[in-house]
Formats: sequence, C-alpha cells, structure tokens
Amino acid sequence: MVRRKKTDMIEQKLFGNLTWLAASHLSTHYVPSKLPAGMGG
Repeated sequence: MVRRKKTDMIEQKLFGNLTWLAASHLSTHYVPSKLPAGMGG
C-alpha cells in the first residue's frame, strides 16, 4: 500500500513536469510576449 502510494506520487510528479515542460515550450514558441517576466525562458 505504501509502495503504491509512493509510485502514484512519482507518476503524478512526472506527469506534472511533462505538462509544465510542454506548456513552457509552447509558450516560448507561440506567446512569449504574453508571459510575465521569468516564465518560459
């Protein structure tokens, strides 16, 4: 049960990182002027 919960947390974190990377990638390429300073490199 503990291991299952830990795995779920890891998967959730990985999914969140992928989502953030995809969003920042799209933002960098398509709407850089609309981002606040420091968001999207």
